[in-house]
Amino acid sequence: MEGIGRVKQGARAYRRRTVALALNASPHLAISVEGKGIVMSGDSRLEQMFEQYQRQHSMLTDLHQKMKEISVTATSPRREVEITVNHGGSVTDIAFTGSAYKRMAPKELAEVIMRTLEDAKDKAADESARLLEPVMPNGMNARDLLAGRLGIEQLAPADGPRLPQIVREELQR
Repeated sequence: MEGIGRVKQGARAYRRRTVALALNASPHLAISVEGKGIVMSGDSRLEQMFEQYQRQHSMLTDLHQKMKEISVTATSPRREVEITVNHGGSVTDIAFTGSAYKRMAPKELAEVIMRTLEDAKDKAADESARLLEPVMPNGMNARDLLAGRLGIEQLAPADGPRLPQIVREELQR
């Protein structure tokens, strides 16, 4: 058993040395891990790109949280029903208000529920699109993305990917 422990420890040390050598292979760049973050030094352009990546990551994390918090309620015109949906349009609550719905024919009630559900979904999609719009590439419509109306050309243009300005500048050098 003692020999197995030494082999495992040796393998871990070897992997650590290999990763350290790979990360610090460039004489112009040093990368070190401090706590949960990564610190880079040496090449200012690479540092700028990494800082931009960190800002984008933080922004997308915040966006993800805000998207998960979306909850929209729509009420039918005569207030028979209220329907609440999340950012994806999934129903999270249905409430029948008052007693008017009891006097409705089943087909009429179903139509009111469906119209109210569509209204709630539209409001949730509008709220989601409002949050997504600032991070969308130029020329892309967030509402179209959410509705599945974007074709392959909008998502993956033949002339190449939509890149952040700093990356485009770096590639043009």
